[in-house]
Amino acid sequence: MTRQTMPPMLTLEQIARRIGGRVRGEGADSRLAANGVVYPGWTIGCRWTLQANTTVGSVGFRLSPVGGRPPLIPHHGGVIIEDEVEIGANGCVGRAKLGHTIIGAETKIDNQVRIAHDVRIGRGRRHGRCGARAW
Repeated sequence: MTRQTMPPMLTLEQIARRIGGRVRGEGADSRLAANGVVYPGWTIGCRWTLQANTTVGSVGFRLSPVGGRPPLIPHHGGVIIEDEVEIGANGCVGRAKLGHTIIGAETKIDNQVRIAHDVRIGRGRRHGRCGARAW
C-alpha cells in the first residue's frame, strides 16, 4: 500500500476518487485534517472529523507463530466509520483481518488513541487515552 496524504480539506467524493473507498452518505461537514492517511478498503459516513496525522485502515501487527517462524497474516478486511465520528490527532484505526473494524455513529476518540484491528465500537462511545496529569 502507498501512503496517501491529503490536503487540509477534501470532500468525501474527492477522497474516494483518490484512495478507492466506498462513499456512504453525503460527506457534508466532514473534514480530513493535514497529513491524515486513509488506506483503501473503508466505508465512511457523513459529518466526520479525522484530526491531523490520523491513520485509518493500516495493517496491524499481523504475526502468528507457526513452526518457530512468525509468518505475516494478511488483513483482507476493512474499516467502517459511521456518521458523526471524530478521531483525535495522531489516532490510528487498524484494518480488520477478515471482517471490519467498526467505529459506531457519534463516537469521539481522543488524541493518540489506537483502535486495534477487528474492534467494534458502539454508537455514542467516548474513548480517551491514558496518561499522567499535571496539576
